[in-house]
Amino acid sequence: MQVSTFQNRLFLGDCLTILPQIPNGIFDLIILDFPYNMGKDFQNDNLPEARFATLLQQWVSAIVPKLKSTGSIYCFMGYEYFDLLKAELSKYLTFRRELIWHYQARGSKVTVKNYLPELDKILFFTKSSNYTFNVLRTKPSRHTIERYAKSTDVEGFVRYEKLPPSLKKKWKSKEQYTKSGRWNIYSGKPLGNLLIVPRVKVGHPEAKFDKHPTQKPEKLIEIFVKVSSNEGDLVGDFFAGSGTTPVVAKRLRRKYCGIEIEKKFYNIAMERLKATPTYESLF
Repeated sequence: MQVSTFQNRLFLGDCLTILPQIPNGIFDLIILDFPYNMGKDFQNDNLPEARFATLLQQWVSAIVPKLKSTGSIYCFMGYEYFDLLKAELSKYLTFRRELIWHYQARGSKVTVKNYLPELDKILFFTKSSNYTFNVLRTKPSRHTIERYAKSTDVEGFVRYEKLPPSLKKKWKSKEQYTKSGRWNIYSGKPLGNLLIVPRVKVGHPEAKFDKHPTQKPEKLIEIFVKVSSNEGDLVGDFFAGSGTTPVVAKRLRRKYCGIEIEKKFYNIAMERLKATPTYESLF
């Protein structure tokens, strides 16, 4: 089939049945929120350990060929199977970074003999060393602006003579500093691997769609879409749930292809897609 057949489509069914129908090497970015096998109320999340491990291996081997040679993949996974997933992906792809999603959980009324979970881990892999990476920057701190404001020119670039000793040593000369790109105090630092984004809970703007027990916030997915794809690229999500990744892809003018196994979540995803404008950024 032609690639266009799978663009801007959401399919209902098992990904292991649908993926063989999709051509290999067509996705620029794949984002996967696998089941964690923690007994949540959806399919493939309450299986015997050996069965789930086998299924996870089957998913990875079926998904990886769909990625372009220049493509990237992000995978969510719980603690129990995180190392297994990383090992499976490492058979085919190049590991880049382990990301931490800190969702700042509220205090629980339930007392358990363990630490309160406040984060998810996310794996970032690429197919090769040639991959898209658009640097996102965080807002500069007030301390940084106040400290260096008197050392900049009118555009906010720090003058070479006013650089801290460590940065002077890095660039060695004014010519090298100017050639390699001057430091602007208002540009902020590149985004790190600690991502602080609230969960979708009661009162969250996206909670009106929240019928899925592990719905991810659009702002979190937007980071991955912006960093690892460009407008017009094809973004895949084969455990689409309530449709967060396809929705973000559509908002940011990417093409999308999603698969969801459960009809109730598929219907929610379709409703969200219909209500999504073509371009609107949360940043």
